[in-house]
Amino acid sequence: MIGLASFNEPGAHGLAFVLDLAERKRAEEGARQSERRYREAQTELAHANRVATMGQIVASIAHDVNQPNGATVTNAQAALRWLGAQSPDLEEARQALGRIVENDNRACASVAAFGN
Repeated sequence: MIGLASFNEPGAHGLAFVLDLAERKRAEEGARQSERRYREAQTELAHANRVATMGQIVASIAHDVNQPNGATVTNAQAALRWLGAQSPDLEEARQALGRIVENDNRACASVAAFGN
């Protein structure tokens, strides 16, 4: 940038100057690029956080559903054994079937809780 100033009074002196703004422009461009990289890093970090949160939610749902399902299978196997015995134990089989219903209700409640 080149500037020039003169004074209107007789015998006054003029003033001229040269100002190099290249370094300032480079610094401003560097700052803009740094800000852009910072915003990109923030965006990537937010995405990674969302993905990690979704993974935790999926793991929690899987646990909350698999635990009652495992208990359901165990109770069903026990009921089959009690019913298939030489003298079937109907009361034990009835209780095992009741626990199967409870476990299924727990699994459904867990899934419904995450859906809301």
